[in-house]
Amino acid sequence: MFDARHTARSGPLTLLYSRTDRKYIRFGFVVSGAVSKNAVVRNRLRRQLHEIIRFYLPSLSGGYDCVLRTYPDIVGISYKDMKKHIEIILKKSAIMNDRSKHSKLEID
Repeated sequence: MFDARHTARSGPLTLLYSRTDRKYIRFGFVVSGAVSKNAVVRNRLRRQLHEIIRFYLPSLSGGYDCVLRTYPDIVGISYKDMKKHIEIILKKSAIMNDRSKHSKLEID
């Protein structure tokens, strides 16, 4: 079981995170059956979240275990909005470095 020491939330996403002794950061994604009964929808959301986190990974501090949890209202939002919510969460949690190359939101 994951023991989250801290949380940060924005819209339909919550980040649960805890400091570790590792030099790297680890992420897990929870998209439950409450979000959608359709596995195709849940897996697509999981892939999108993974891709967004991969985009921000170079600007994140090491030494954290993180779980990104979704809520049912995520199904209706766009990829662009999902990316905005994740950036807000990462900044709230102070996991994102201040000198990051992603300090300005870069959305295609």
